[in-house]
Amino acid sequence: MEYITKLEKKVLGWLKDLPHLPLSAKKWLGINLWWIVLIVAVLSVISFFASLNALFTTLTLLNSYLGAYFAVAVATPFTIVKIVIGLAFSAISIALLIAAIKPLKEKSKKGWVLLFVSLLVNAVSVVVLAVLTLNPFTFIMNVLFGAVVIGVGAYILAEVHGQFAHDVKVAKVTKVTKTTKTTKTTKTPTEK
Repeated sequence: MEYITKLEKKVLGWLKDLPHLPLSAKKWLGINLWWIVLIVAVLSVISFFASLNALFTTLTLLNSYLGAYFAVAVATPFTIVKIVIGLAFSAISIALLIAAIKPLKEKSKKGWVLLFVSLLVNAVSVVVLAVLTLNPFTFIMNVLFGAVVIGVGAYILAEVHGQFAHDVKVAKVTKVTKTTKTTKTTKTPTEK
């Protein structure tokens, strides 16, 4: 978890000098981020199942005699490996997005961190899948497009960062009341 916190601070440091959204837009994004993530998660699940269908179709073509003859130029075992790796990254990202919805709705730090980890998984996915294309032009296009998408996501996360309960320290204060002579323990925002 410390590594994620260090990465979070580093990314926020990179983005601090960029122009910021108006406060009303930041507030709106912070309040509505949970349902935006819900929509992205639903679209990602649809995309995941479409890719899974493509994988099964490719496997079916490769397993038939006539289909294998025509499909060899398009679908090789390496193509199947790339699809499976892409599906694995997609499944991890979808799981993180779905797990982030409830904490985001509650404005919890956990939701923001889950979104940040999902962004990191997507960044690794872009690089790995771009390398697996084995084509310099496709590699450059995938990395550029992926960098733009990841950059926009990181910018949005940086803009709403302050609206989630980050680095809140809780203090333990003991109060003695004279009427009941009992000790009450309450938490205040000054102690760890």
